[in-house]
Amino acid sequence: MIQYLMAMYDMTKEQARIKVSQDLKGGKIESVQKEQEYLESFSYTEEEQPTTFQAHRYLVKERKLPNRIVKKFIENGLIRESVYQEVIFKWKKNQCVVGYSKQGTVKLTKEQQKRYRTERTYFKYIAPTTEEDTYGGFNYLVGQPKNIYFFESAIDLLSYYTLYESELHSIGDFWLVSYEGLGAGKKNC
Repeated sequence: MIQYLMAMYDMTKEQARIKVSQDLKGGKIESVQKEQEYLESFSYTEEEQPTTFQAHRYLVKERKLPNRIVKKFIENGLIRESVYQEVIFKWKKNQCVVGYSKQGTVKLTKEQQKRYRTERTYFKYIAPTTEEDTYGGFNYLVGQPKNIYFFESAIDLLSYYTLYESELHSIGDFWLVSYEGLGAGKKNC
């Protein structure tokens, strides 16, 4: 419950602990409502490296994705690398970037974990976007979307595609969609 409050309502561990403690004293837990804020329009302004060396290395060596799959997504412009050596997963709709998420490629130090208020090993960020596009995420479409598959994260999507690539292409007309865009108000985690 504490982790949930921290993630969903941008609370510190102490704030979440106090909230749970207060709610339990009265015998019931009241919901905490946080108003979701959306951008009027999205503009992709992330600074990218001219190469994707670190992003590619992380996805292949650390996440064990096949080199050819990572290259395919890089060549399709869906994966890039930020100037801070983070993997950028671009959310595209009709060939336009409508959002993105980032995954760190270097483990966070204890100081960084404290600063970001996270126990995660790697930096993760979901950029704010418009209300219309917030329910999408990193995605890969082949043909018409007759067969749709949903995933929790971009890495899950890539892993699934790795395992079932030939089956997906033999079926045809598929759309892989990561729903990381639904997370915690699009803040650093």
